[in-house]
Amino acid sequence: MLNDLTVSFGDGADRHPVVQGVALSIAAGETVALLGESGCGKSVTARAAAGLLPGAAHVDAGSVVLEGVRYDLAEESDGLPRGAGIAMIFQEPIAALDPSLTVEAVLAGSVRRHTGADRRTATARAAELLEQVGIRDPASVLRRYPHELSGGMAQRVCIARALAGSPKVLVADEPTTALDVTVQEGVLDLLRERQAESGLGILFVTHDWGVVADIATRCVVMYAGQVVEVAPVDDLFADARHPYSRGLMAANPAAGRPGDRLTALPGRVPDPSEWPTGCRFQARCLWASDECGRAPIPLTTSADGRHVRCIRWEEVARADI
Repeated sequence: MLNDLTVSFGDGADRHPVVQGVALSIAAGETVALLGESGCGKSVTARAAAGLLPGAAHVDAGSVVLEGVRYDLAEESDGLPRGAGIAMIFQEPIAALDPSLTVEAVLAGSVRRHTGADRRTATARAAELLEQVGIRDPASVLRRYPHELSGGMAQRVCIARALAGSPKVLVADEPTTALDVTVQEGVLDLLRERQAESGLGILFVTHDWGVVADIATRCVVMYAGQVVEVAPVDDLFADARHPYSRGLMAANPAAGRPGDRLTALPGRVPDPSEWPTGCRFQARCLWASDECGRAPIPLTTSADGRHVRCIRWEEVARADI
């Protein structure tokens, strides 16, 4: 569980939050999709949850609760149980691997770090991990360097590395974006298989509605550093309540028809230095009113347990768009 995360960048008068008050939970065996446009704070949230923010980031508040233990991210992000507790895979698999190390060095090193195994045992375990992620000739792949791997194979190696410590939670930051459709489906199938075997909880960062529908059970939609909607995936597709969620869904190219003009959200995600006092989506929203700009909009919970940050969500939900 991630609680009340606020992360800022910059110093002095130039310091601005880029993520503010974000909270989410992931149950064992559950896949939660974190969805939104570029610049909404998805990757910062994911990296903060794994304790892997860059040095320029400041965690102003927030904590992670894992197996009943609370870790204060503002004080002890280095104390997070990475590997055995939380692991991460990244969008660019080749860039995530050290070009000077073979696959064996990468995987066996991770195994030794997390289990204390000797070199021979760690190498054997590395080969097992490659087999588990669907690589047919692990002995050959262990000898290769990252530049000798295809994008799909490199991502499988990264997944194997993430699984080396048998984590409870896997944070996947757009791990299929750079892959073609066939390889993407193979990676999603692989994650589902590992999840079914171990009860792995997955936080899957994406901007792709197709991936959300394919792998997730619940979706957290972010906009301008805030959570704006949380709902089970089926409910969100059938009845999105925040104008931003509905706008993203309408703009999905997969929903377009040949010959029709594609729908697009007007404007852009505001820079953190430009966040308005009220609703951060108001400048792009068809339902915005004067009331939307007067004060910060809280994340409210409806009677059916769904969460939405909009004072006009009932009107939005009734609209036929």
